[in-house]
Amino acid sequence: MRVLGPLALVLLLALPALAGDHPVLPLDSLGIVNRDTEPAGRRINDLKLFDGKLFIGTGDYSVNTGPMDILALDPKTGKVTVEGQVDDEAVAVFRVVDGKLVIPGPDATESWELGNLYVRGGDGAWAKHRSVPHGIHVQDVISWRGRWWAATGSYVEPVKDDGIGCGAVLSSEDRGATWRFEAISRADRQGFARYGWLTVFQDRLYAFPYHLAQVPTERIPEEFRPSDAPAHMMFVPDPMGAADVLVTDGGAWRPVDLVPVPDVIKVSPIPFGDRLVLSVVTGKHVPSYADTIQKNRGLPKGAEAKLFVFDGETTKPVDLAHDFLVDAAAPGDTLFLLILRDGKYLLAASENLVDWSIVEPAVGAGHALSIEHADDAWYVGMKDGNLLRQSGPVVDDSVPQPASYEILADLPRDTVGAWAAISAMESPGGPARMAVSRMGSTIRVTTKGVEEFVIFLGDLGITGEVTLQMGDVRTVVPGGGGTALFVKRVESGWGITRGAGSARTFEPKPLIVAVAAVPLTRAGPDPTIGLLVADAIRATAKADVAFINRGTVRRDLPAGPIHATTVHDLVYRNRVATFRATGEDLREMLAFSLANGGRDTCQFSGFTATFSRKDGLVACSLEPDREYLVALPDYTAENAERYFGRPVEFNAGVFKVHQGILWWLREHPLVSKIPPRLTWKN
Repeated sequence: MRVLGPLALVLLLALPALAGDHPVLPLDSLGIVNRDTEPAGRRINDLKLFDGKLFIGTGDYSVNTGPMDILALDPKTGKVTVEGQVDDEAVAVFRVVDGKLVIPGPDATESWELGNLYVRGGDGAWAKHRSVPHGIHVQDVISWRGRWWAATGSYVEPVKDDGIGCGAVLSSEDRGATWRFEAISRADRQGFARYGWLTVFQDRLYAFPYHLAQVPTERIPEEFRPSDAPAHMMFVPDPMGAADVLVTDGGAWRPVDLVPVPDVIKVSPIPFGDRLVLSVVTGKHVPSYADTIQKNRGLPKGAEAKLFVFDGETTKPVDLAHDFLVDAAAPGDTLFLLILRDGKYLLAASENLVDWSIVEPAVGAGHALSIEHADDAWYVGMKDGNLLRQSGPVVDDSVPQPASYEILADLPRDTVGAWAAISAMESPGGPARMAVSRMGSTIRVTTKGVEEFVIFLGDLGITGEVTLQMGDVRTVVPGGGGTALFVKRVESGWGITRGAGSARTFEPKPLIVAVAAVPLTRAGPDPTIGLLVADAIRATAKADVAFINRGTVRRDLPAGPIHATTVHDLVYRNRVATFRATGEDLREMLAFSLANGGRDTCQFSGFTATFSRKDGLVACSLEPDREYLVALPDYTAENAERYFGRPVEFNAGVFKVHQGILWWLREHPLVSKIPPRLTWKN
């Protein structure tokens, strides 16, 4: 192995940009930094060096994780501490605003009335400003001309239960305590345009929008269709016509055609010295591409990534071949870009945006999301929650796999992406845990809650013998190109079988937890799938009755086998909460809910009721004077005033709704037709 030298910034630039294989940046895992959340919430969205600490943003607001911890790593000790918590579903990005570290709240776990902003004080304490009006998604925050500015995806409800989504730019003269609207995006009932990014360049403020719209399948070219659904929420190009950015120099906002290409889906800015680098995605009818990028290591069909540089007068293309720009960092006079090219993650560096040097970070088959440079080392944040740290100098002939990492999984599918994977667990719904490390030809493994796992020796480049050490047991096994070791728990310990495979081709076997004798759908006045979920929540909490709002369930269950993965994706990632109330109070709450209609209507378990649109609640088996223990998702409890007409004092439990469904299905392995509990009368 020929060592090229330590990865100092200057020496990285001295490395050539090779056409094929690249020098490798070796990485070790510091472990999964956020263990106290489900797998989707462990993803490391952003890394930011501030005040001598590396701040780590985790969570996933597309699947409603959260609240989330604010995590900070001391680069000198490697210790991760919790500095605070956000009442949002993720920490998506950190911003430095007027010398303060700020977190825009991407999706509040509270009501949609206000959006959140979190500001770190000089003493390290975090202050929450629940102040952004209608800010469902606070996407970006910046300072300009003595004011703070925010970009949002907002929700306006001119008439009760009849709202519309839009984007907005707001300003604050008191550092986020209060806000006023400055600009509103185009909006209609087919979709919405949000403002995703703000930047200041040459004393002008730029706001960059993107547009999502419901597009009927027949209007989408067949080669670009993501599935056979009747309609899809798609990214639609050119939300402002030919212009792709809104700009102001202090006067009226004006649209500007900044990027000289058609069909612009999104433009995200990267300030770099006296230039503005623009990361652009173009295309028509492009589906939401985050999962596609991570699955296929590239954009979906019909989309293309481009780079441009703007000097204040003209915009020119940047000659750097890439399939997608993942993240950027500029710790000095050099711009570093984490890109995808031909299925590989690469770290590209340039001082002049013309001459590029490239190394390949050792992330293996995993999915890199964020980068940062701290304490003379590179850090890479991964989708599975592992924080990787540079473990040595750049080398020119190493297989790009991390030397160690940790697996923490609720399901085997959560472990796909590196040179080892869990293939069977003691209990689905986990988490099962596995730590693996490689030192030369020795691989050390520790497990908890794991029945079977696999190690892909070919991905590690091990062709000779390998020593597998599990506890005090050491086993020598022959390697070879493409070899995989399949390890299964047996009475005497572990049984090992040699086979073939790689991390890229590994797919965990589907785990069947029950069988549905009939379709369980969200259709009808008292949907069957909602009744199942309400029954499961009641059983999990050992409660007398249970409620769920109809929006709790995300999809239908067809007749046939029910897989563990399907259950995990069936509902939002809410906890099971409880409160106590009399039957009389519950009757009034139920009457309010049923009168609301739509997604705000609640389904229930443990009693029956009859409701008339004309006369209200005309019958209910709840005893008025009895006190009941009530179970419900914590989201429903937090928004009880919306669903029941009054707030409730509740306790959030430790179990998630999907865990409760899994446990309920074990007790009911054959699910037949579930009779309704609610009778509707005209």
